[in-house]
Amino acid sequence: CIRDSVKVIWSREDDLQDGAFRPLAAQYLRAALDGDGNITALHQRVATPTVLGYMNEPRWEHARGRDGISMNGAQTTRYDIPNVRAEHVMVDRCTRLAPWRGVATSYTRFANESFIDELAYARGADPLAFRVELAHANEAGRTVLEEVGRMADWSRPREGRSLGVALSDYGGNSVSAGIAEISVDVDTGVIRVHRFWMAIDAGFILAPGNTEAQMEGTIIFGLSNALKERITINGGTVDQTNFHDYPVMRMNEIPEIQVRALSNDKAPSGIGELGLATTGAAVANALFAATGARIRELPLTPDRVLAALRA
Repeated sequence: CIRDSVKVIWSREDDLQDGAFRPLAAQYLRAALDGDGNITALHQRVATPTVLGYMNEPRWEHARGRDGISMNGAQTTRYDIPNVRAEHVMVDRCTRLAPWRGVATSYTRFANESFIDELAYARGADPLAFRVELAHANEAGRTVLEEVGRMADWSRPREGRSLGVALSDYGGNSVSAGIAEISVDVDTGVIRVHRFWMAIDAGFILAPGNTEAQMEGTIIFGLSNALKERITINGGTVDQTNFHDYPVMRMNEIPEIQVRALSNDKAPSGIGELGLATTGAAVANALFAATGARIRELPLTPDRVLAALRA
């Protein structure tokens, strides 16, 4: 029996306009502090469609209306906060959905790590030291924060550049901390990421070379999204069609990247989607350190930076 096969390749225009998208998300966060300024409660409300309900209806029915995929990163924390509440407000945006690399952590961690940064500055605390203290009861979280701080030489003064830090985990056992070193052109609003450091704890590392490559990939993927990539829809049609209006990070824009995996005797716990969630928050936090402007929306495009600087 001979069967013919046909290979179909979408054009970039078709792929960009007619593919599936990461869900849009709007988030609300608040925290409670005791008399000594310690965080006693954290509340994160996430308004976003259900990816699980769109792409896997049988699993969605089995989950009985609870979508852990769309809420990944909001319902867990490495910080010693005794009361954490994560709420999913399901909204239908009438678009095709699919999990994106890092899945929900790409937006939930951007929100909560930016918020943790705001709490640190409200306390007058160093953002890295504040996180280390918050993670004092979680060995893996505290260790990667301390290690990435050493890698970046966090306390060293930098002429014309600033640092931002973020912490994330993925899959329950893997954890990462990232630091971005950036500069900002206040005339154009362009953010340049010069260096990015990352320390991870994913248990016993079976393939060090593959691990480093995976983490470098997530960093580049995340920075490209955090700085450039944006889809807009008008009249039910995607506006963007190709790289001229949907830019991605180019080779000459990629920062110097250093990754350190802290291998240990714990069971391997996965690194494929681990590091991405730290990128957007680390850059946004570095932007605040550099300019005092806090942007709570991705991507961090020049027009948004200029609007924040002029506000």
